[in-house]
Amino acid sequence: MNKLFFLFSLYIGFSFSVKAQCENIGMYDIFTPMGNMVYTLIQCEASLEYRKGRDFYYCNLHPNAQPIITYDGVSSTRRFNCHGYAWIMVEYGVDRWIQGIPTPWTEKFIDDGSYIKVSQETYPGKVYWEGSTHSAITTEESGWFISKWGEGPLFRHRYDDVFEEYGTEFNYYAKNCHNKIENEDIILDRNIVSCGDIEIKNVTIFADATVNILAKDAVVLKQGFNAVAGSIVHISIGNASTTFSPPQFNMLMTNNEATEILLETENDNDGTNNKTDEFYIKLVIKLYPNPNGGTFQLETNFPLTAIENLKITNLLGVPVYDSQNITSPTIQLTGLVSGQYFVVVLLKDGTLLTQKLMLQR
Repeated sequence: MNKLFFLFSLYIGFSFSVKAQCENIGMYDIFTPMGNMVYTLIQCEASLEYRKGRDFYYCNLHPNAQPIITYDGVSSTRRFNCHGYAWIMVEYGVDRWIQGIPTPWTEKFIDDGSYIKVSQETYPGKVYWEGSTHSAITTEESGWFISKWGEGPLFRHRYDDVFEEYGTEFNYYAKNCHNKIENEDIILDRNIVSCGDIEIKNVTIFADATVNILAKDAVVLKQGFNAVAGSIVHISIGNASTTFSPPQFNMLMTNNEATEILLETENDNDGTNNKTDEFYIKLVIKLYPNPNGGTFQLETNFPLTAIENLKITNLLGVPVYDSQNITSPTIQLTGLVSGQYFVVVLLKDGTLLTQKLMLQR
C-alpha cells in the first residue's frame, strides 16, 4: 500500500509539473507603433503528432495553398496565430498568440492609428477580415497572402483560397507613416514609432515617465506639448538620436507654431561622422506686433516662469528696460523714442535668447 501510494504521489507530482510547463502565459510587453499595449499569450505547444495531423488536414483541404515550415519540420503550431504572425511576429520577430475572441486585440493596431485602411493592396501591408477577425500579410506577388490558420499551418495562399470560416470580405491596411498624437496624458513609459514623421499636440508627459520617440523623417512638437520636469524623452530621427530631461521648468509649447526637433551631425572631410549627434529643442521668443508703439506681447514656447531676466537694450547695448519677474506676456514701454532695440531674455538654465524690436511712435 505504501509503495502504491508513493508511486501515485510521484504520478501526481509529475502530472502537475507537466501541466505547469504547459500553462499559457499572458504577456504585457508588446506595444503598437503608437505605444499602446497589446495583450499577448505565450502558448503551450501541441504535440508533434497533433501538428502533423493539422498539416495533413489543411493541406488536403487546400492543395493549392503552400505551407511554410515553422518548427520541428512542420508548419502547424500553437506558438502564434494569424494575428500574432501578421501584427507581431512579422514586425518584432516574436512568436505570440493574440486572442481574437471575444475582443479582437488586433484592432488596437488599427484603432490607435498605427495602421490605416487603404483602398488597394500594398506591399508590405496587412489584410484584416473584420467579421471573422482573421489577419494576413501581403507578399511581393499581388493577390498572394501569408496567414496562419488557427492552430494549423502557416500558409502562402491566394486571396480567395482561405479556410471557409474566414469568408471573402477583408480590407487592406498599411502602416501609418504620418502619425499624430493629440490630447493625451502620458503617465507610463511608452515607445512611439513612425516610418515617416510624428506630430505631437496637446500632450503632457508627466514626471517619472520615459517616452521613446522614433521617426524616420521628423518629429514636430506643436501647441500644448508639455514635458514635465522629471520626465525623460528620447527622440530618434533616422539614425540620429538623443535624450533630454526637462530640468528646472517644463518644456511647454504655448504658441500656435510648430517647434522643430533639430538633429545635427558634423562630418569630417572624409565623410565620416566623429561627433555625437547634437540635439536641441529650438526655444523661441516672438514679439507681436512688431513694429509697435511701445506695447507688445512676448510669445514663447516655454513658460514665463522659466525666465530669469528680461532686458531691452538700444543699439549700443545700453539697457533701457530690465525686469526679473515676468508674470505677464504684455510688455509696456514708456519714454523711448522710435527706433530699433533688442529684447534679451535670459532663462534660468542659462539659455540666452534675443529678438529685434522696432518702435514706431
